[in-house]
Amino acid sequence: MNPDGTLFGDAGRNIVEGPRQVTLNMALNKTFEIKDFRALELRVQASNVFNIAQFAAINTVVNSPIYGQVTGTGSMRRLSMVARFRF
Repeated sequence: MNPDGTLFGDAGRNIVEGPRQVTLNMALNKTFEIKDFRALELRVQASNVFNIAQFAAINTVVNSPIYGQVTGTGSMRRLSMVARFRF
C-alpha cells in the first residue's frame, strides 16, 4: 500500500496460473468364484501411475527472494491392494 492508503496497480486476484497437473489413476480387479456363494476378490489400485511430478504452487509475493519459483509439489505414486472374501 502507498502511504495515502491506495493500492499498487489494478491487477485482479488469482490471475497467475500455476503449472498444469496430469495424473493417471488405474485399478485392476480379479474375482475368483469359490463353490456356491463364495468368492475371493483381489484389487490393486494406483494413483499417479507414471509418477509424474505435480508442481503445486508458485510464490507470488513480490518482495520475496523466491518470487516466481515453484514452492510445493503434489502427491507421489500411491499403490493399494485389497483382498475381500465374500460369503
